[in-house]
Amino acid sequence: MSEGLSQLNFSSLDSIAGLDLLSEAISRLFADFWATYAKKNTITTWSKEWWNNECRTVLETYRRTGERSDWFSFCSATRQAKWCFSDNRIAKIASTNKRPWDLMSWVKQYKLPAVEAIRFQGQPCNDLPDLWSVLHQSYNVAADCSIDLSVLDEVPSQATHSWVPFSMLEMQEALKAYSNVSAPGPNHITWWHLKLILANNTCAIGILSLANACLSLRHWPRHFKESVSVIIPKPGKPAYDTPKAFRPIVLLNMLGKLIEKMIMRQL
Repeated sequence: MSEGLSQLNFSSLDSIAGLDLLSEAISRLFADFWATYAKKNTITTWSKEWWNNECRTVLETYRRTGERSDWFSFCSATRQAKWCFSDNRIAKIASTNKRPWDLMSWVKQYKLPAVEAIRFQGQPCNDLPDLWSVLHQSYNVAADCSIDLSVLDEVPSQATHSWVPFSMLEMQEALKAYSNVSAPGPNHITWWHLKLILANNTCAIGILSLANACLSLRHWPRHFKESVSVIIPKPGKPAYDTPKAFRPIVLLNMLGKLIEKMIMRQL
């Protein structure tokens, strides 16, 4: 993916049309990469995180031969895989994440809240279009409300400062602050992927020029505005039959979030 990104034309960022075309090309590149190399895993009740290739090999051997010794080899391989998986998970939580409460999922059952049909105006929302309409009205109720900006007239004016272009160090520091385990946005690219891509100097220079073009042209590309909303229940609610018992989590485009972080740090 770094090779494909480095071959894009980053010299056409002197206009809004060129900025939109480049952001669209980057989005299409990420989508093509995901469609080509993403592997779909089927999770079942029999799926185990500790399962590895050695377990699969010895199991296939036992199924082929049916020998008792091969069954013992399979048991030994699964036991060793469980030990290694547990040791690695505990070491990661203790030294990397430093969040020992993540181990609670192993020793304590987490009970999901009971969810009822969401009701609106006394009627249950059993159809997806009705549910979408209710959630949209609840979460975007202030979308078309008028805003009185006259309250800003009382704020004293400050001296105008010129905007300083982003530097490579600013982008690296903003990227370093993000966690590798954060959920990806619509383009499926995680912070771990983006860090690998921007480790390529050519790609990093291109993305830095893209960030500076967004500010110099005063334009935010459409692909940076795309998002995926995930509705999750708020904990500890007595009932889950109203939209207010849930909250939306918005997953944005990673490149757009990176540039937003750089803007925030400069402000």
